[in-house]
Amino acid sequence: IILAAIAEWGLTLYQYHILSTANGSAVRQLIINRGFPNPYNNVISEYTSWAKTLDVTASQVTVEIQNASNAFTICTNDSTCGSLLDAAAGKSARVTVNYPCTMQFTPQMASPCPIVISTTGLVE
Repeated sequence: IILAAIAEWGLTLYQYHILSTANGSAVRQLIINRGFPNPYNNVISEYTSWAKTLDVTASQVTVEIQNASNAFTICTNDSTCGSLLDAAAGKSARVTVNYPCTMQFTPQMASPCPIVISTTGLVE
């Protein structure tokens, strides 16, 4: 059981690394997409590119852009993200992924699941 738990933690650490890389790429894609078409779909496609071995869905990804009153607004499609990005030069944008990994051999109190990673960048 101990060896299975060690292997399970290794797999979860691998998933965390893959998701962290994909999330960083997704936020970079978001902050440079001001004025371009399809900013939301470009963010989601980064998970397809970087996390090919994981089944990350759009419902597990939250895209937020800081508005004029410095509050974060969630956008869920290209048109909303595009209009928010147009007014957000110099403001922050955040992408969060909530990946529901499961662990079979590790007790729930020691489980790192779900994996939640949030990355923020400044809109160019």
